[in-house]
Formats: sequence, C-alpha cells, structure tokens
Amino acid sequence: MGGTENLLPFGSGTEYQMLGAYEQDWTVTEAESYQIMPTSGTLKNFNFYFENAIGIGNSASFTIRKNESDTDLSILISNAETSGSDSDTVSVSAGDKITIEGTINSGYGIHIGNTYWNVEFTPTIVNETILLGGNGGKDMAVSGEYFYLVNGADTFGTADASYFEIVFPVSGTIKKFYAWLENSPGVGATRTVDVYDTSPSGGDTDLDITFGASDTTSNNTSDTVTVSAGDTFALHYGNTGSPTASMISFGCVFIPDTSGSFCTFVTNPTISIDETRYVPISGANVSSDSVELDRYTYCPALTFTDMYMTAYQASGGTFTFTLRDDGVDTALECTLVDPATVANDTGESVSVAAGSACTIESVETSAATDDFQISIGLLVHKT
Repeated sequence: MGGTENLLPFGSGTEYQMLGAYEQDWTVTEAESYQIMPTSGTLKNFNFYFENAIGIGNSASFTIRKNESDTDLSILISNAETSGSDSDTVSVSAGDKITIEGTINSGYGIHIGNTYWNVEFTPTIVNETILLGGNGGKDMAVSGEYFYLVNGADTFGTADASYFEIVFPVSGTIKKFYAWLENSPGVGATRTVDVYDTSPSGGDTDLDITFGASDTTSNNTSDTVTVSAGDTFALHYGNTGSPTASMISFGCVFIPDTSGSFCTFVTNPTISIDETRYVPISGANVSSDSVELDRYTYCPALTFTDMYMTAYQASGGTFTFTLRDDGVDTALECTLVDPATVANDTGESVSVAAGSACTIESVETSAATDDFQISIGLLVHKT
C-alpha cells in the first residue's frame, strides 16, 4: 500500500498523512489521517521518495505511527538524497490507528515537489489483504444518506453511489469491517455504515456497522460479502436522530480467490478528450493529469495480471488505458469503445522492478464528444 501527495505543504515542523492515500493534504491534526487496521499482521519495507532533493544541509524524516506512538519504521532523507527506505518490522492488530508523521528538520518542504511512499503489509492469516479509508478530516453528514469510498481517502460524500464505487479485478470475499469515529453520535442518535453493492440490482450488504449513542469504535467480524470480478462497491452512510459532527476512519479485509494476490484501485478521475492523460495505479477521487510524473506510484517488485474498469458515462469515442512502467507502455491495457462503459484485460504478466514509477495512460484513439469519469481495479502479485 502507499500514496502520493503533490506537495509537502509545511515549511518546517511536523504534520501527518494517511498510509494509503492520494492527493490527501498533510495536516497538523493526527486524527485526520487515521486509518484503521482490520486485521493483524506486520508492516515492513517502508519507502519514501521525493521529486526533488531537499538541499544540502537540510533533512526531513518520516515515521509510521501506531495509535499515536512512533514505530521503528522511520526514514531520514537529507542533502542531495531523493529517497530513503527502512526494512524494520512493526506488528499491528485489528483496531490499531495508523498514520505517517512527516517532519521537516531543516529546509523548506515545498522545494521537495511531489512525494511518494509505499509500505508492505504481511497478514497473520494468509491471503488477507486490507482496504483502508477515511474522510480526511471532514465531518460526516448529520442528516440524509451519503456514499463514500470503501478504499482510499476523500473529504466529502455524495448521494450518488457510482461516484465512489471501486471495481474489483478478481473474485473474493470482503470481511472484518472496523471503524472509528472522532465523536460518538450522542444522545438519541446513531450512525450506520454499510458496504454497498453499486450494481443496478445491488444495495446494502450484510457487512455493516452501527455506532450507538456513546460509541466511537465498532466492528463487524461475523458477516461477509461475496465479490465477483467486475463487481463494484461503495460505503453507504446513514444515521438516526441528530448525531454529533464527526470524522470517520475505517478498514476492512478482502481475501482474493487468487492466492498470493492483492488489488489496487483508482477511483473517479475525469478523463479529458483531445489529450493524453495519466492517473496513478492507486488513488481515491483522483484527478487525471497531462504530466506523467505528477501521477507516479512508486512500487516494490510486483507482477500485474488483470485490469478491470468501469466508466460512469459513455464518452462518444474510443479510449485505450495502458499500464506504464517508468514511462514505457506494458502489455496490460483496456480499450473502452463507445457506447460500452466496462472493459477488462486478464491473464497478462507484467513484472516491474522495485522502485519502478507506474502510471495508467489514457489515449483517445477515436474522436470522443464528452469528458467522462472512470474506476479501475488492478490485480497484483508480490514478486
């Protein structure tokens, strides 16, 4: 898992970031960056990258924290260096709150440019993978029903489930749903969170959580959701009464039916017509960009085999979406031909080396009439 942020906004001092996020602002309030572990395991092989060196005589440090305490996973990047790594291990348990702490020790963070990071999670129970999310410091709605992301960070919700759906590139099972609230709902109020099937015949699943009036933590470890390749899901939030304003963070387990694999998800980038655009291989509610390095995801050694995608509306043309490795096209690609809104490419074997910068490139191959939004799921294997 990992993330990217275009800039380190702080000049000096300490701020916090989500472990799995894209374009999520660094913040001085650590709770805004919480993500909740849904199962036990080990974090290891922490890597951090800068677009530009921080400069001679300057340094920055980055530490993975558990329940607001430093762990042994910590990196110092200084002078002309543009990356750092730490191979220490940290044990985590279900319900732990995980963040990244960043400190500019000297120098000015904005000179670093884009920042990228990744860390490896090894589960205690073989084949469990984790989906982590949160609403990044913005309060949940206090009335009505809204949808958010199952995986990744976003600061708002909408009443349109398709806006936040992720598409699974493999069959499997979602289970072990854990969540945390900044504030309990309060007297006479409750909050509910459901894993929601966004297909036309879908709806709320049995994998749900209820926060009672005084609850700030809750979990569901008994119910499961069966997933087929190409299925799409979001989170459905509801409430009763007038709950107290609150942030939320959460995590759940996904067990792919393909042993030894995991998924990355790209949610809701707008693809513009008449130009080549790039998106990261993992990110929530991201924007596409014409500059590829602004959408890099730095990877450990991996093999990509399958890509599934959905479009929220037809484009009127034809687009090809290609996984790229250090600026070079690979064999894994999907072609979306109007009026189709789904596509996939399966059974490929694209291996990338540790430290590779990966993106997904969108190329318009026949004239389109409308910008459109997409969701992509990639099936990945650690090598």
